[in-house]
Amino acid sequence: MLLAGGGGEINKKYIVKIFSPQSKKKERFIKSFFKGDYYLNLLKETQRIRGDGFVGVNDFYLLAEKKVFNYSNIFIMILEYIEGECISNIILNDEIKTKIKAKVEELHRHNMVMGDIQTSNFILSHGEIRIIDCSGKYPNAYRKAEDRFNLWNRLGIAPTTTDFYCFLVSYEKFLKQQIRLLKRKILYKINPLHLAK
Repeated sequence: MLLAGGGGEINKKYIVKIFSPQSKKKERFIKSFFKGDYYLNLLKETQRIRGDGFVGVNDFYLLAEKKVFNYSNIFIMILEYIEGECISNIILNDEIKTKIKAKVEELHRHNMVMGDIQTSNFILSHGEIRIIDCSGKYPNAYRKAEDRFNLWNRLGIAPTTTDFYCFLVSYEKFLKQQIRLLKRKILYKINPLHLAK
């Protein structure tokens, strides 16, 4: 849902996002006691890095939740709407790739991660790259390496630096792929028609 702002800011637009998780409810309920409030942390981290002067992410204005104990089953968020073109709709030339890489590296320097590198999470706005849908997860070295790996794997943007965590992420992805292939082979041997469906 898109809203037009009034008051002091003429023609400012907002996004209203309403989210109610339908899958893994028991798992989410248990995690809420140990990991805290994901979206509240995202709100705080967004405000922190924007307060530090990093405007590369869309602003997060409001969070409302319906909670049972520490578990939220409905989230209502008001976010900044960014005018521009989603990079999934444009050709990724070297100039745009360089801007995306620089923006993610700057995000990491401000100690925040994306968590889900997708073309739909980058907007080209007035010649600059803006990031939407960042992660409220703790920005450790492994998650930063995962961002770099996904930039390379999904967008063809090679990392500037590689370290132990990059190796760990790539090995884990390779291992998961091999396990999926093995499961498919086992399923095929059990029931060859299963994979044809």
